[in-house]
Amino acid sequence: LGLIGGKDLYFTRYVAEENIKRALETVDGVAAVKVIGGLEEEIRVELDEQKITLMGLNIQQIRQRLAQENVNLAGGELKEGQTEYIVRTLNEFKSLDEIANISLGFQNGRDIRLKDIARVYRTHKERQIITRLNGRESVELEVYKEGDANIVEVARRVREKIFGTPAQRAFVSQLQQRKKFPQIQKMPRKMTRQERRKMMLQRLKKRQMTDFIAYNLPPGMKIVLLTDQSVFIENSINEVKKTAIWGGLLAVIVLFMFLNNIRTTLIVAVAIPISIIATFAPMQLFHVSLNIMSLGGLALGIGMLVDNSIVVTESIFRCMEEGDSLLPAVIRGVSEVGAAVTASTLTTIAVFFPIVFVKGVAGQIFGDLAMTVVFSLLASLGVALFVIPMLASRQFRISQSTPDISFQEFFTRFHSFDQFRQSLHRSLHLQKTATGWQRVLRIGFLPFQWLYFLARFLIFFLLNLVGKLLTLLLFLIGIFVKALMWLVQHSLAIPIRWAMRYFQMALHRLYDVYPGIIRWALQKKSTVMAAAIIPFLIAVFILFPHLGRELIPQVHQGEFYVELTLPVGTPVETTVQTIAPIERMILQEPDVEKIATVAGVDLTKITTGEAGEHTAKITVTLKRNRNIIAAEERTLQHLRARLANFSGIKYKISRPVLFSFKTPIEVHI
Repeated sequence: LGLIGGKDLYFTRYVAEENIKRALETVDGVAAVKVIGGLEEEIRVELDEQKITLMGLNIQQIRQRLAQENVNLAGGELKEGQTEYIVRTLNEFKSLDEIANISLGFQNGRDIRLKDIARVYRTHKERQIITRLNGRESVELEVYKEGDANIVEVARRVREKIFGTPAQRAFVSQLQQRKKFPQIQKMPRKMTRQERRKMMLQRLKKRQMTDFIAYNLPPGMKIVLLTDQSVFIENSINEVKKTAIWGGLLAVIVLFMFLNNIRTTLIVAVAIPISIIATFAPMQLFHVSLNIMSLGGLALGIGMLVDNSIVVTESIFRCMEEGDSLLPAVIRGVSEVGAAVTASTLTTIAVFFPIVFVKGVAGQIFGDLAMTVVFSLLASLGVALFVIPMLASRQFRISQSTPDISFQEFFTRFHSFDQFRQSLHRSLHLQKTATGWQRVLRIGFLPFQWLYFLARFLIFFLLNLVGKLLTLLLFLIGIFVKALMWLVQHSLAIPIRWAMRYFQMALHRLYDVYPGIIRWALQKKSTVMAAAIIPFLIAVFILFPHLGRELIPQVHQGEFYVELTLPVGTPVETTVQTIAPIERMILQEPDVEKIATVAGVDLTKITTGEAGEHTAKITVTLKRNRNIIAAEERTLQHLRARLANFSGIKYKISRPVLFSFKTPIEVHI
């Protein structure tokens, strides 16, 4: 996060530490918030060495007096009845005059004050790190999550705490519109109680809807989101989801082109969503989250999910072609291929399942992928052996019988009226036929009985009304779907028939050519073996040694770093002045959205030996274009060509890493 604006860097740093940092540390999942940059206030006491020597004082004595006068210590506990108080001794400095008027002792009958031998003034600490945002000096806040917290959820809560929820942002936008176009205020008058209550509720709502950091910043101050690792994670997960959906659709289309039967295609296509949904249950039991690797495992397994279903479906329809009726064909078809399908699935599982037990980096990266593939394949096996036979054994035929009730009568007739009328008639009939004490008792309970009939009538009437409205809604949806299907069928029927006809022609041509190829291969055994071995040897001994090796490939996130190194010993202020032209050059690139610069080194962090006041790191964020890879490569090419013109400056361009395997503390001997 970058904070800019404010009357000076003292005030900006104060707001960052006292307001923003404290507010963010209360967010669930946030471990720490670190503030860097700006000016840290410091009270400096400059001693006059000559005066100290003449008066016989020493620096250690003056330091002890300052520590004795600036006290904030625990003083124990005080109990009074059921209440316990914590006692503290508070005697801290509140102004520069209090520090300057400290008594250092008596000499020659005269009280010696600190101001007599020193100058006390307000300044800032020595700067070892300077942060800038788009060439303007700023204050940065680094937010760290807890070790076991979900980075996406923590980032979302932090963004809402800073910039507000979508509802809060919409409310603030409405307030700003009202300020642009103010309404004419009426003459004040005495408000009623309801009006006062309404105004109080409006004030409470405004306070609640504007309770986020960005809205409550001082005038002229602005907070900017510099880097958010969760954005790339969310985008990657969404891309994998889209890829998995498109993969499933393409698998169904390819299946339809080969089977040429819509009913069989739909039966097999059901295996994909059912298997994926069934995979979520064991993922939850084994604490596997939806991340890039687990979703990649689902996308990888989508193509394999239909294999078992295709084998089972083909076996069932082969049995039906041999003369078996529907149910015997399903039973015989599944029993014939059940063992083969189970064996093929278990062999694939045997490849992925051992990865779960791999230790180290490989196990951490590919463990979720392996478990997801195993779970999805087991689910697809269950679907192929149980769900697919059940669907194949159904004959989905629409009955053509005439309905017992007309459409108009269904929506205009309510059975609750008939039931209420029959209940009243039956109650009156029993009242007339009763004699003696039965008649007296029935007359006494008659109001309660009719009240029960009325309540039951109202309940049944409402249920009937809701049911008819839902039926009408489903009827309208059905008409819309039917019309849409008719439109698609008549608009795409000709292209689909044309594509299927030529595909089937090419497929039958392949069927005709394939036996001849097999016969030739069986006759020319040496030629076939040479054609297989020679490319294998070329790949192993020529191509493979020239392939690059790395743990994780570089990922284009629309963000990269430019690390600059000046001669050792350069002060941080000079470093900032030297790299200012480079900042302006980067901002002139058309694809650059913003840059954040950190010059110097943070002594509280574990850094490399090269880091110091002579180094700087510029984080470049690109605009969110459709082709982010081309924009990033184009920008890097321009920067490399122009950075070569700066003499005395070494540069290095890198990208953010997705995985870091560095331990918190590393000792090199």
